[in-house]
Amino acid sequence: MGIKNMKHDKGNIVFIYISDRGYKLIEKLRPFYPNANVRRLEPKLVDSLWKQNNFLIFVMATGIVVRIIARLLHDKEKDPAVLVIDEKGNFVIPLCGGHLAGANHLANEISTLLGAQVVISTSSDLWEVEALDLWAKKLGFRIINKSKLPSIQEKLLNNGKLLAFVDKKVHINLPKGIEEVEDPEKADILISNRKFVSLESKVQFVPQNLFVGIGFHDLVNPEYVKVTLQKWLDSLGVLPEAIKAIATLRRKVQHPVIVSLKEALKVEILGYSEEELRKVKSVSSSDKVKKAIGIDSLSEQAALLASGGVLIAPKRVFDHVTFALAEVAFRPKGKLYVVGIGPGDLELITPQAVKALRESDVVIGYSTYVKLIEPIIKDKKLLVYGMTHEVERAKRALEEAASGKIVSIVSAGDPGVYGMAGIVFELLEDHTIDVEIIPGISSINAAASLVGAPLIGDFSVISLSDRLVPWELIEDRLRKAAAADFVLVLLNPRSKNRDRIKEIKEILLQYKKPNTPVAIVKKAYREGCKFWITSLVELENYPIEMDTTIIVGNSQTFIKKSKMVTSRGYKY
Repeated sequence: MGIKNMKHDKGNIVFIYISDRGYKLIEKLRPFYPNANVRRLEPKLVDSLWKQNNFLIFVMATGIVVRIIARLLHDKEKDPAVLVIDEKGNFVIPLCGGHLAGANHLANEISTLLGAQVVISTSSDLWEVEALDLWAKKLGFRIINKSKLPSIQEKLLNNGKLLAFVDKKVHINLPKGIEEVEDPEKADILISNRKFVSLESKVQFVPQNLFVGIGFHDLVNPEYVKVTLQKWLDSLGVLPEAIKAIATLRRKVQHPVIVSLKEALKVEILGYSEEELRKVKSVSSSDKVKKAIGIDSLSEQAALLASGGVLIAPKRVFDHVTFALAEVAFRPKGKLYVVGIGPGDLELITPQAVKALRESDVVIGYSTYVKLIEPIIKDKKLLVYGMTHEVERAKRALEEAASGKIVSIVSAGDPGVYGMAGIVFELLEDHTIDVEIIPGISSINAAASLVGAPLIGDFSVISLSDRLVPWELIEDRLRKAAAADFVLVLLNPRSKNRDRIKEIKEILLQYKKPNTPVAIVKKAYREGCKFWITSLVELENYPIEMDTTIIVGNSQTFIKKSKMVTSRGYKY
């Protein structure tokens, strides 16, 4: 397979309805898809949307949709995903584009959010067999001899078994039912960057683990470079589809030669300074290149620097262009979301958090937190832990992500505020894991919103738990914050084995007046939520537990219309 254009489109979600009942159903889903477009069905609307969007979601009868889209269906690799939802929200049907276009995945997601039944008819989903096209897409493989993929998939469905040849540089877990063999001739699928003489009935999944270093004369013809590169790769027996990136001098990344290769191969372009390249030891050396730019071998050093791997093809000099090729071991890149789920009410979880949870293969968390979001993760693999097992949770999350999975580890409130984000980064050593923090509404914000506007000015947040921090240090911080006239937010105030509420009150009374407003919020936005506004001197007279947040005002805090308010100093 030669160098050619490879299209990778990303589109939008469009909800289409015909009745007010359909629109009301869409409104239930809008918070989870804030960027989605919503349109009422009208003549020629679908024609105009067909090529512009990845997902068309119809809220109406299936028969109407079938008649609308029948003449538009052309190519399953290019057609959008089409889903149908009935107006009561009882059923979600992925009509077209189940695998490659992502209709099945989105249908499962929407059915979970609505509490609906998903109606999926694709065989691999029905019989719980890995869909090879989705598996390849998830790992980032490019596919050669794709026309044979349906017959290979059918063989896996019928026999429950396939044979795979896997390059030694490819480190992956094969799907259930696929066994590894050493002889490519005996294999049904090939997982390799090598070029095989004949694929016949086989399908090849190509990992992108090759890096091309290139040096060239400014006046060289771009088409000549492209053709020469193809011939050179052919002579090496490797595929252009396996190229992850092309590396060269930074000042040449906008040259027509590089732009042409980028467009043809659909790869990354990496540019480096002469100083960066000189730090890399090359295999060969050119006096001419060294004299011109102070580098021993531009192509070799660029390939090695870009890949961090080993050179499998040293510098090859052609007319006005030089190539070198480096290879790295292919490992699936893991993804770890550290997700803030907010105070516990599903209406207060962000769309970004829902998206991360729905993308994940595995969700990990403290049992209470996992239960709070159960309606949107019930179809996921769940790893549930008890209280005080934060380190174990973080380690397991990193292990799962290191195996190439997409993982979410959940944290109540915001993960960066007394949450899991810090532990994850402290333990993180594997640089192949991509960690993303998904913020959430913290218990601090949630509690404050219920009692008024106590945090308008400067405030200090102190956890009173002495499990990880000595009480002497907590007390010192408490005194200093109170003396500085901060509004105080006190978290984790009491546990089964710790009751210092009276002691805390006495400390605060040394710096604050007895009538200082105090808010006590229990289980903010969760089942059993209660809150009271009182004074500092009355602090002990209220039910205070571990799940309670206490907000102690400063000298500018007052009560107005049963709400706690802190003045910031505005003049009215």
